[in-house]
Amino acid sequence: MTDTVVCISENEKSLADLINEYRTTHGLQPVTLSASLTEVAQLHVRDLIEKKPYDENGKCNMHSWSKGEKWSGCCYNSGDDGDCMWNKPREINSYQGDGYEIVMAQFNSQFPDKEVSALDALNSWKKSPRHNAVLLNKEIWKSTEYKAMGVGIYKGFAAVWLGEELDFQGEPNVCSN
Repeated sequence: MTDTVVCISENEKSLADLINEYRTTHGLQPVTLSASLTEVAQLHVRDLIEKKPYDENGKCNMHSWSKGEKWSGCCYNSGDDGDCMWNKPREINSYQGDGYEIVMAQFNSQFPDKEVSALDALNSWKKSPRHNAVLLNKEIWKSTEYKAMGVGIYKGFAAVWLGEELDFQGEPNVCSN
């Protein structure tokens, strides 16, 4: 069982809805929102802002993590084997499957705390062939059947985690203000 109560913001809910709309317009099934993968996504976007485990040179990209209370730290780059990313759900909570992440950043020097919009995040991923392939089950992802999705948005970062296992923790609620 996840140790924390997970809820999503209206913006995060909008991102999940937009992704599912995008998938269904391409003949794919929508993906059920997952409390466990949402916890992972929300922790990761905060980690990216607060600890900055990535570097500007690209040695450690935005799939990297600092060492946390519930998870191991790692420097991830596209040449790595993926365990750095795939194992995070099992390290953080009871989700048993691998997790696959897409992440984006939108920096605004005038408004550094401005939250990225759901639509801007989705449009960024649609323009990136690799991220778009993950969302639409293309290329190496074509035989993958996503059964769970988590979303996290914090300031200029947005992350989506996808998994092939059902999440027995259910769906997160929308946070009440």
